[in-house]
Amino acid sequence: AILFDVTQAKRDQQALVASEARLKRVLAGAKESYWELNLATNQLWTNQHGVPFLGLPVGEVTLDLQHWLQLVHPEDRPGLVAAIDARFAGQDLPDSYEYRMQAQDGTWHWVLSRGGVAESDAQGLPLLFAGTDCDITKRKEEELCLRRCEEKFRGLVETISGCIWEIDFLGRFTYLSPHFETLTGYPAADFLGRKSEELVPDEFRREVAQRNLEVLTAQKPYSGLQYPFRHRDGRAVVAGISGSPFFGAQGEFLGMRGIASDITDRLQRETDLEEARAAAFAHRVVDASAFLVRLGELQPVPALERKLRRNERVRLPLRPEDLRELLEDAAVEVGEGRGAVRHHRAAERLENLRTNP
Repeated sequence: AILFDVTQAKRDQQALVASEARLKRVLAGAKESYWELNLATNQLWTNQHGVPFLGLPVGEVTLDLQHWLQLVHPEDRPGLVAAIDARFAGQDLPDSYEYRMQAQDGTWHWVLSRGGVAESDAQGLPLLFAGTDCDITKRKEEELCLRRCEEKFRGLVETISGCIWEIDFLGRFTYLSPHFETLTGYPAADFLGRKSEELVPDEFRREVAQRNLEVLTAQKPYSGLQYPFRHRDGRAVVAGISGSPFFGAQGEFLGMRGIASDITDRLQRETDLEEARAAAFAHRVVDASAFLVRLGELQPVPALERKLRRNERVRLPLRPEDLRELLEDAAVEVGEGRGAVRHHRAAERLENLRTNP
């Protein structure tokens, strides 16, 4: 009899069994199925871990490649077949491919297939492909939902007349909507990573930088801030800024988001209206002073006229102390007695004009 020591072979066999069991546990835990495609027989060996929706038997199963391809979505099948053929021809292609497969209930599931050549012949042509499959339907649905949200956000941003902006905790732009170019004349991409004070003229830059620092330090919503800057074409522009802070999952401050609008025309209209009201008020003051003169049968009051001429461009509202000073000067010119009484009545009327222009 001849005796052979097979101890090492037994150990190797046990190690192989343990390794295969470990691989199965890993694949089951990762919800991935292992597959092998024999190119000589066109047989696909796989299990059900990564694609349970197919309803394959528990354990391992061998399928005909054509049967497998019939389960692939018609829109994805030509690309998958082309990828297999290209691999067979020895072309260097990505190691992963995404496609849809039909489940037992008729629904479509997205599958991520990863693999490559496992064995080749003497000429270098592949004999065996091997890899893994996993169901990525949930991820695809989330991507679709995110894409739709982004499209909706983009649509809203493009319809808003102002510029949507976002800065990090250091005040650097991380997002600028397309209207940034309309507002400033500069492409949004040119200012990503830069600070807003770079747009501001030198004489205002330090003040704006300090204001930005205060906003970032406060970490609170704000509105109504006005930023003067120079448009790319040289025009002076004033932007109205509103913003709110945003925070990370752990409550850490990440930056600010908000909107910037061109308020130059609005401020000019307000200035024009204010000046028009001031001019109208000045005319009414002059009329009241003429009434005062007629009432007292006096000559025009020189002090009152000088005050009016000096204040004719003063914006509303005229300060009460200015009006009192005018009336006091007029009282000195008018003097005491009957004229002073009449002047007092005229002063009351003038006061009413001031409070109700």
